[in-house]
Amino acid sequence: MKRINFFLILTFCVSSFDGIAVYAQDNFINGTVREEGSREPIVGVLVKITPGAINSFTDVHGKFSVEIGSYLEQVIHFSYPGYHTLSKSISEFDSEFVSIFLSPVELDEVVVESKRRIDRISSNEVRFNNPDLLQMPSIKPETDIMEVIIRQPGIQPGLEGTVRYSVRGGQTDQNLILFDGTPMYNTGHLANFLSVFDPYAIQSMTLYKGGFPSRFGGRASSILDIRVKEGDKSQYKGEVLVGLLYGKFALEGPIIKGKSSFMFSARKSLVDPVLHLAHSINKPDNKFLYGFYDFNLKLSHEIDDLSSVHFSTYHGRDILKTDSKLILGSTDTLRRANYQHQYNNWGTKLYSLSFNRTVSKKLRYNMVLAFTDFEYRMTYADSSSLNWQREAFDQFDYATSVKDYVWKHNFNYNLNVNHALNFGLDWISHRFVPISWFRQIQRMDRPIVENQDAVNLSATEVFGYFQWNYASKNERLLLQLGGRLGKYILLENDKDFVLMEPRIQSTYLLGNSDIIMEYSRMTQSVHSLNSAGLSLLPDIWVPSTKNLQPTISDQLSLQFNRYWEEKNIQIQTGLYYKRMRNIIQFLGVSGFAIAQGQWDDQVYSGGRGKAYGWELGLQRKFDNLDFEFNYTYSRAFNEFPQLNQGNPFPHNFDRPHNINLNLLWRINPKNSLALSWTHQTGMPVTLGQRRLPALNDHSYYYPNGTTHWDNFRDEGAFQNLDDFVSNGMYIPFNHQALLLDEINNFRLPDYHRLDLSFNQSKIWRNGWKRTVGVSLFNLYNRQNPYFVFSRFQKGELQYYMLTLFPLIPTFSYGLRF
Repeated sequence: MKRINFFLILTFCVSSFDGIAVYAQDNFINGTVREEGSREPIVGVLVKITPGAINSFTDVHGKFSVEIGSYLEQVIHFSYPGYHTLSKSISEFDSEFVSIFLSPVELDEVVVESKRRIDRISSNEVRFNNPDLLQMPSIKPETDIMEVIIRQPGIQPGLEGTVRYSVRGGQTDQNLILFDGTPMYNTGHLANFLSVFDPYAIQSMTLYKGGFPSRFGGRASSILDIRVKEGDKSQYKGEVLVGLLYGKFALEGPIIKGKSSFMFSARKSLVDPVLHLAHSINKPDNKFLYGFYDFNLKLSHEIDDLSSVHFSTYHGRDILKTDSKLILGSTDTLRRANYQHQYNNWGTKLYSLSFNRTVSKKLRYNMVLAFTDFEYRMTYADSSSLNWQREAFDQFDYATSVKDYVWKHNFNYNLNVNHALNFGLDWISHRFVPISWFRQIQRMDRPIVENQDAVNLSATEVFGYFQWNYASKNERLLLQLGGRLGKYILLENDKDFVLMEPRIQSTYLLGNSDIIMEYSRMTQSVHSLNSAGLSLLPDIWVPSTKNLQPTISDQLSLQFNRYWEEKNIQIQTGLYYKRMRNIIQFLGVSGFAIAQGQWDDQVYSGGRGKAYGWELGLQRKFDNLDFEFNYTYSRAFNEFPQLNQGNPFPHNFDRPHNINLNLLWRINPKNSLALSWTHQTGMPVTLGQRRLPALNDHSYYYPNGTTHWDNFRDEGAFQNLDDFVSNGMYIPFNHQALLLDEINNFRLPDYHRLDLSFNQSKIWRNGWKRTVGVSLFNLYNRQNPYFVFSRFQKGELQYYMLTLFPLIPTFSYGLRF
């Protein structure tokens, strides 16, 4: 209650101060820019007043605020790619709060779509508008928005086909993904092969690799701010899509015309019905089933011209089930059988309620109240029967989850044409269950034996932030100065950390060029035990503790951007240098043993990281052809006192050269061809070069309590097995183990592939648009290694590479109405 009163008083005081200042001297125009017809807000519209050098941009809600200068006759211009520019005299506005509607350019739809796809603000910031209109070759039924992110400079992809990524030498868990202002902890279906985000449901998304605005924090490497589409407020429209992996249905439209709207989209995998049908026909002893679904819903309502409220929700789940039956022996009088069942399911539930209001001519306020819940559950059951009577039973249930309760307040205050302030408060309450397990065992006629354990942790973080934005009178120099200050509290052991994140960015404008220098600090108080991003398993999220302190990242960058308007050429290039402290590495050998004893002892902490690189982006647009070239040279190294004898080693995502080439050819109004080629330096891997005799410690019992490190011996240690037996250790046989001399001591071969797609669209008489797409993934059938495994053959160690994605054709059929 005290916190609520504080914000009411703060709002009242700022509003009162604003009212006094306005009548003293300044005069502002505030408003919202929307698309004509649908009334959906447009993000990033340039608002410019002439004569003068006064510029502004619309925010994520389409709102703007701009000060009127001292000129007698002034004109305000609203411009955005793909829309007609609207110019109005200041004298035409009879209100300080206005609604502006921009009409789309009446050209061929393919041309319009290509013009408003991506807005590259700098090497640090890229905005993607209407990502459902993007056309790129993909093995999936439509362009996956995370694949678009992965192709940007400074981004390194994870395992082939997955949507995990690393930004400028960071770990995969160091990327904060916000869904309408709410953190998302799981972003992939099908072992991260497909992102959970439906492109149709997304209005815009902005990627920050540096130069982070002070309102963002919580992760060490990047921010991806995703905004959900509000829905058309004037007419109903939607989409139906069918591909090899999934089908989709989407619908949006008005609830109260011109005031309220809804947007709904749902996707369902098409793999599980096919598997169900095959199992029902063949009736195999071994069955495999997999399926997923997700849906998005957003409700929006304009209370008046100054206020609006929005509710959005996301639900998604994956289900993986295997069943096997083995008949061990069967006669007329005796039948023995073994049954195994495994059931995995994981998913996310998210709810977000936001309210935004233009409080006065200078002050805008936005509030977000949200809840997100990610959980993973697995059940494994093994049973045997004799003459159809259960003889033995063993069941293991495992679960991990993380829940967040979020409350955010954001204020934007315009002092005058040269000075603006952004400030607010973020409050997040975390509920972690790193592991919870239950085991039930029964043998013959003996009583059932049960055992269980769980780790429950709670943490709270509160951050205040402030940012001062300055623009010189000629608008050649732009400054952003601010930061975040907060406290992180782990409730179980009363441990807390005070965290400070200074930020500064300067931009100098030279006509169509600009030079940007920035420094930013980011801190991260939550960690994934799969932070390397090289596992197909869901993440296990844990809080910072006394032994596992928050990660701190410091980054410097220098950038140059240039736009040649007459030739429609754009270039972004930049250098960056980043240092990280308190990074972590999970002891994967421990597996589910984190439930026992001190769970944070299973994690290497206190690591340091270093990353640096050069990024280049080049775009050229012709009448019917779009060309895009992205190149990154980067290096990344980690260092842990406990690993690699304390020496630095290449990060898992240390891939010095990364090239992405994209072409879109609009053959005619109905047909288009897209091409994408990527080339990356091979990923570092750790390979053993020497073999040693060893004991398989996780399969055998050691009466003398020998630890698993004592399991490994020098050559010849097993010459006299009687010595080990006399010491209380039972050895059934020797096991060959690989000795790992160095971490990431080899590289896989370079990765490269070419993808091609062809789309044909036709608009029917009723206005519906039909689209047929054909894609060829890995056109020249490059055998890229997915992972490497080893075998001892004829006394020698041999390595083999496994390839999962050869040449794969895909097909999709879509209908927009």
